[in-house]
Amino acid sequence: MLKFTQCQHKQYIHFTRKTGAKWIEMFDGNNEFYSAAYWDLLTEMWYADKPLMVSDALKFMKSIKSPFTARKYLQKLIDEKMVLETKNLKDERSMLVSLSPAMKAKLDNYLDYTISTMKESCSSEDS
Repeated sequence: MLKFTQCQHKQYIHFTRKTGAKWIEMFDGNNEFYSAAYWDLLTEMWYADKPLMVSDALKFMKSIKSPFTARKYLQKLIDEKMVLETKNLKDERSMLVSLSPAMKAKLDNYLDYTISTMKESCSSEDS
């Protein structure tokens, strides 16, 4: 026996479609960033809210087992200036990464939109 109705399942699909479209919009329509790897990396960096060692950031991409492949994803964000890479002053052998201020602002707006959309979806279910 299912806990939710088919209508509620469809509301969820509608919600994920809207938030997925908003995610792509955040990247100016570039579908390349519509990936679980980018989602994991960027949202975990946002959540950490501090510069991270590269090795720690790479571990955020749960679906990617190879650190070399994960580094390619991270490098793409660095090249696009969405993530900033700086020297680690505490350990000259390592680098730190952090969200650029523009990417942080985009994620803040995306999360605001997502929460608003989720609340609307829940409200429409109650009526």
